Amino acid sequence: MQSSLGKFIASNRVFRDGAELVADMWRYPWGDLVLLSEASFHYPEPNKKKKSETLLAGSILRPNKQQAKDTEGRTTHASFSDLYKVFRGSSHAVSNYGAEGGVPDTEETEVQATIQALHEYVTLLFSLEPHFAHVLEDVKVGMGDLASSYQYKVNEQKRRAQAHMWRGIMDTDSLGRHNPGAQRYAMYGAGSELRKREDAIQWLSMHMDHKTARCLRLINEHVELYHQIWQEICTTSAKKQLTNWQAHGVKYGLIKDLYLTVSAIRVRPFRRLAAQTERDLRELLYAMEKQRGPDIIYPIVDRLREGTRWVFALDTLQMQIIFPLSALVHRLERKEKNRRRRTKKKGPIRISFEMAPEEFSMLAKMIFTNPPFVIRGEDEEDQSFETRLGRINDQDLRSPKKASTLRRLQEVRYYAEQNDWRGVKEALKEMASHI
Repeated sequence: MQSSLGKFIASNRVFRDGAELVADMWRYPWGDLVLLSEASFHYPEPNKKKKSETLLAGSILRPNKQQAKDTEGRTTHASFSDLYKVFRGSSHAVSNYGAEGGVPDTEETEVQATIQALHEYVTLLFSLEPHFAHVLEDVKVGMGDLASSYQYKVNEQKRRAQAHMWRGIMDTDSLGRHNPGAQRYAMYGAGSELRKREDAIQWLSMHMDHKTARCLRLINEHVELYHQIWQEICTTSAKKQLTNWQAHGVKYGLIKDLYLTVSAIRVRPFRRLAAQTERDLRELLYAMEKQRGPDIIYPIVDRLREGTRWVFALDTLQMQIIFPLSALVHRLERKEKNRRRRTKKKGPIRISFEMAPEEFSMLAKMIFTNPPFVIRGEDEEDQSFETRLGRINDQDLRSPKKASTLRRLQEVRYYAEQNDWRGVKEALKEMASHI
């Protein structure tokens, strides 16, 4: 565990839309902050339009230098309710930038395609014979559409590139003269700005990829802790050893180390899940100190086993279902937006099974016992989340979740049957937030 990784910061200040949050936090070496207690953003003056927002203990705050610069310090950090959301956000950002290289429909490929179009336009501007003027006019229309596509860009280099593009399309200069040389230099200016953005994309990709890797490592270390709890306490052989007083000292020491590690968990969602585990481990240590029998110790172990199963269930849901589904929906939306930009088609984008049947089929099998919209193949062993959920028996836990989770899973099924996979994604994320 990385309980000692980072440092405590007292009364750290964070801003959002001018509202201030002051709280004790834990800072990881890569810059992410974790709230150590519940805290709220407070506006300096009463604001009827914006209500005070409260963040739970264990929420993550990630610094955003560009946003801080754009808002003149009024918003300094992005907030995330749990570690899995930070991981998804970082991964999508890397995918958007195009860190892998050559991946279609990313910001990197968009910028590279625009630079190539600018180069081709300048080449045609100076190479076409007069009788091909109608061809150049058609090209100018295309360049106008390209410049228009940069209308709502927020990046400074892209905004400046658009201004250069509009200047490069104009036939006359500021003095009303036909000036192809000025058009050429304007397009070179647009290309120069976009190359700066291309360099920035490379740096941002590496930076975000590093943060994504550190975030994934942190998730895995928390899950690994629960694998240790399972091996040391929850298996049948481990359970029997807990009442073997000849091996009492070694086992007690191992469980005490696990208890101390669990009690140091700070970040959500593991902080929320660890509350039950911490109480059960404390009760188990007390029972072992008093050398209680199986009638006292075994029910505690049973609670630990079912609580640990929930950690595994949540990790499976987040990493094997929500994360790939979110990435797929994100990719399909981006692809459809690019297609519509070219065809000028408008209207809401619906993510349906037909857009990626094999991938949605695989995900449906991972979610449901009897999945809708699947490509039938050879008989496979049912390892769906719904089936695994049915094996959990959490009625003795202080906060049973099985019944409510199964009800929410029916809502997920409804969206799948309606062929609305964005709805499936959102319903799954909502279900995960209650586990």
